[in-house]
Amino acid sequence: MDAARSPQKSAPGGRGAARCLWILALAPLALTPLLETPAAPGDPLAELARDLRNDRPETRRRAVRALAGVGTREAWLLLIGALEDGDSRVADEAELRLAQLAEPGLTAQLFGRLGLESRREAVRLRVAEAFGRFEVELQADLLARKISGREPELARMLFWSAERLASSGKLAGSRDGLIAAARSILRSRYAPALRASALLALAALDPTGVRAAADAAALERAPELRCAALLALQRAAPSEVGRWARKLAADAEPSVRQQALETLEALADRPSLEVLVQRLELEERERLRWRAVEILQRLSGFKHRLDPRPWRDWVAQLPPDWTPLIGSVGAGGPAREVPQTVSRGLIGLELISDRIAFLFDFSGSMWMPMADGRTPKQIVDEKLRQALESLSEDVEFNIVPFTNEPLPWEKKLVPSKRANVKRALQFFSDCKAVGKGNVYDAALLAMADPAVDTIVVLTDGVPTGGLHAHMDLVAPLLLERNRFRKVVFDTILVDAPGGAKRRWEAFSAATGGRCVEVALR
Repeated sequence: MDAARSPQKSAPGGRGAARCLWILALAPLALTPLLETPAAPGDPLAELARDLRNDRPETRRRAVRALAGVGTREAWLLLIGALEDGDSRVADEAELRLAQLAEPGLTAQLFGRLGLESRREAVRLRVAEAFGRFEVELQADLLARKISGREPELARMLFWSAERLASSGKLAGSRDGLIAAARSILRSRYAPALRASALLALAALDPTGVRAAADAAALERAPELRCAALLALQRAAPSEVGRWARKLAADAEPSVRQQALETLEALADRPSLEVLVQRLELEERERLRWRAVEILQRLSGFKHRLDPRPWRDWVAQLPPDWTPLIGSVGAGGPAREVPQTVSRGLIGLELISDRIAFLFDFSGSMWMPMADGRTPKQIVDEKLRQALESLSEDVEFNIVPFTNEPLPWEKKLVPSKRANVKRALQFFSDCKAVGKGNVYDAALLAMADPAVDTIVVLTDGVPTGGLHAHMDLVAPLLLERNRFRKVVFDTILVDAPGGAKRRWEAFSAATGGRCVEVALR
């Protein structure tokens, strides 16, 4: 193994291939020569193995895609090795392609040292996530054996995969072990987010038996569990969720209130409308008032706004058995003309929250001079000044530039008093960080502040750093994190490619947010 590893030390981009050798040594196939020796003309697998050692991440990424197309056992072993690549774009490509694996023998090995028992946490998590997207059946008992509260992130990914596999009909064998694991975690003192994940997995695995667990979760102190209770009942016992949604619409936690509003929208009956109008009258948080308006607009087809009176009049004349007309409820609902409510906005995006974290992508595109000699950073400096100076003092905010690491101004939101705004603007002006754009970790950091209900991201739309950089993973992983957090993501795209634009639009919409394209000038 030492001899196999040594040729890789001088290649900066070859760390993933070097680790691949260690993995291959575990397999009952002598594939090491493919990585050690020059590729023979006409030997595509050896050429792809060579490409996995290339310094250029894009070459290694293309090799991963090609290996999935080859589809042999040897090719899959090489692809699995790429899960350890030091560049997140390459490792993400391997994680996405892994879901195409259909060989039972290799799939079984992914539950061992090739995957869930890897010495590297990132590989364990990547394999656990990929299981949820597998195109072939997986044995439920194999998943159950790997769930332990001692490794909560892995357990959370496995519960999420079990939930997705059950929903797609790809979970084979007895589910008893998984159900027992979910119930055990639910009864534990582990982190609320893990217990919430267990509850949603239980709703998918045992929909007829989840009601008592969901009722208990709705009374828990942790808001994550109350959110999960609404989601679980909405999916597994929709006839029972209404009473909890109406009660939790007045919850002390904004995240729970938002989930209750979304559950009331899904119920789409007159009692739900009455609660939505009541929340519009009583709600103090700006974002949630507008969420109630958006839901009422979608259900009614009307464009009334924050004034509750026309909504109250409309609901009063509805019959008790009212249901929305076919076609009045859509994915995006009626067109909205959202006014500027808490500031003059940021570069074309109206700000409709009073608890905002601003994320700024400081990767290379922010520093490339434009035709007039200015950089985008210089323009953003001025636009941010205009936005922050127009905030009312009851708004709280934070600023998080990010390169390969998030660079927060403060640890949590602060009031937008004049002194704080001045300090924030000085911090932003002085920040000269350059590097890859790790939006995934920046978003997680912002979400960790419980006061944040809106994250505004300014980016070129193409993540390049951190553990995850492929939007086909960044988006679903953040949405999974957000199920019990309920943060709205508003996105400002600058010079984003078409594919990136579509992905960010879908991601923002899934959180209840908006995505706008702007030209800096």
